[in-house]
Amino acid sequence: MQPLATFQEPLELTGTGDPVNDVTYILTTGFQDAPFPVFHPRARAKGWKTRTVSCGHDVMLDLPEELTSALIAVADARAAAG
Repeated sequence: MQPLATFQEPLELTGTGDPVNDVTYILTTGFQDAPFPVFHPRARAKGWKTRTVSCGHDVMLDLPEELTSALIAVADARAAAG
């Protein structure tokens, strides 16, 4: 269950954080009625890297090795870019 406070506490955006220039969006396709597929083409249109995995929403539980490999690939690409 999602903690109730995440829906009740306001988020304050100050703009003082570091910009995120390299984003990877991972879409999971293993459960019906998911609200996330609509965001996959939007992420791609923004120039984000996108990946699709066939599992439930909790990739870290369903496919831990595949997720670890994907995260390492992103970190390696960032390190190589300097």
